[in-house]
Amino acid sequence: MFIKEISLYQLQEYISKFFSKYSVDFHKSLSAMVLGLLHSGSSSTGEICTSISTISGKTFKAASKQISYLLSNKKFQIDDMMFRCYMKIIFTFLSEGGYINKRNRIPIQIDFTTIKDNFIILYASMVFRGKAVPIYFSMRKYPKKKNSLNQIKMERAFMVRLRHCLSKEYDYVIVADRGFGNGRIISYCKEFKFNYVIRLDANLKIGEKGENLLNEIKHSKSLENIYVPAWKDNSNIIVRHSCGKLWYLATDIDISERREIITTYRRRFKIEKCFFDQKSNGFNIEKTKITKYDRVKRLTFSICIAQSLMLFIGDILKHNHHSIKKTFPQSLALISAFSILQKE
Repeated sequence: MFIKEISLYQLQEYISKFFSKYSVDFHKSLSAMVLGLLHSGSSSTGEICTSISTISGKTFKAASKQISYLLSNKKFQIDDMMFRCYMKIIFTFLSEGGYINKRNRIPIQIDFTTIKDNFIILYASMVFRGKAVPIYFSMRKYPKKKNSLNQIKMERAFMVRLRHCLSKEYDYVIVADRGFGNGRIISYCKEFKFNYVIRLDANLKIGEKGENLLNEIKHSKSLENIYVPAWKDNSNIIVRHSCGKLWYLATDIDISERREIITTYRRRFKIEKCFFDQKSNGFNIEKTKITKYDRVKRLTFSICIAQSLMLFIGDILKHNHHSIKKTFPQSLALISAFSILQKE
């Protein structure tokens, strides 16, 4: 459900605070794009411009020119500085609301998705109130020839940049499904100082003799309490029976936190909902007629901002937070931008 009543001026005030290293014109254009996305719930530039025109009083032609300029602007580079500015929005809101703190690890879910089979994207997200908030992504053109995409290179570059963009004030745990259970991501996690919880395939060979996991556990009486210690550089493997399937979870977290480890992995599936919200259940990014790589990447980044702000404002509306000025002092401009809140 998209919130319709938004103040462009106050949204721009909020955007400019976190993207202060960029120009005023950029703040105006990015704010207009985010506003259009939030109001229209669509990735269609025509619908975005119509929404901007409706709210701001601009002509459709003026709104279209502004959005076209933003998407084609070479200064709008989706680089580390841009992601750090965006992450400040996420971490400011979550820390102010008490959703994250420096005492506990922050789980980061990673997974691949595609846009119309034209682009492949590796995403990182954080769980917030049962939803996944996108925090970082890396995009490549979908290979026209089989095996022409260097996935190993893409994964390593992703982990390098993710680590570089994340705040050093917190500890993180990478959470991933079986597609990453090949040992590479584990080695990257160790290299870049991430904890990890990664699901493995049952036939993945372990140990000096090459036994697979099924052979290791076939004589066990309780699947709920078994683990194989010291797999691949001191990783533990937890075996869990869930919904008729066995989970084999590799982790470097102490086995005494078994329950938290399983809960952390269970929440990994929220990233699928994040993709759903960007596609058929939300902004319909796969229906965009934009085909150029740079423009699609800028549109995707703008959608991430809109998606995150929508989740945060939705949480405030749903849970009716008290003392908003005290609880969310740095996010007050964002909250005020949604005029529906001022009527409560």
